[in-house]
Amino acid sequence: NHLGLLKRFYKVFESVYKYICDINRFIEELDEGIFIQQSLETVFMDTVGKQLLCESVYLYGVMLLVIDMKYEGSVRERILVAYHRYNANKAAVDSHIDDVCKLLRSTGISSTRRPTNYPVNY
Repeated sequence: NHLGLLKRFYKVFESVYKYICDINRFIEELDEGIFIQQSLETVFMDTVGKQLLCESVYLYGVMLLVIDMKYEGSVRERILVAYHRYNANKAAVDSHIDDVCKLLRSTGISSTRRPTNYPVNY
């Protein structure tokens, strides 16, 4: 039974999803003016604020690239399907399995070939 290992993989995948959701929520709250002394404009005017926002988006991209390079898309999809099948009866209402699957579906890259138009050079 590999349920423990599947749970660990899923927690990593779900953490990447939650990370970007938290960043998006923070930016939306800044834009709506929920924070008293900060707004999106004041964060972008501050050098440290600009750097932190850029670094948070950069870190998200690095997480996705590392996952893409270390685990092929078919392997990720099989891990998610296996996790869902083993945990179908224990699935929580607040589970993000659908969104995690959308985020980590196969990009088409493998260790031997890259799909056409795959972004390699920046």
